[in-house]
Amino acid sequence: MQVFELAPGVDVYSLTQVVAWDLPLGDELRADVRTTAEHIQFGSLRLIERDVSADLVLHYSFPAGTLDGEPLREFILVVLAQGLDARTRLVG
Repeated sequence: MQVFELAPGVDVYSLTQVVAWDLPLGDELRADVRTTAEHIQFGSLRLIERDVSADLVLHYSFPAGTLDGEPLREFILVVLAQGLDARTRLVG
């Protein structure tokens, strides 16, 4: 997680979650990732392709100026849970 100031008084949180790594790359994986990405409500699911394998990450950025403490923690847990759901759909 990174926090940066977009403008004075506007903090943005950027969260990147590794969902899976070294997945065998192929058309079936690409199609499965596209289908799984449709179920993501917060953030974007990205497939990082290499020669024969790929990593999958969930990335989400949001302004959090009014979120702190418990509300911020709950929101982050919702985002992370989506990464877990994506992993379960793709790798079991």
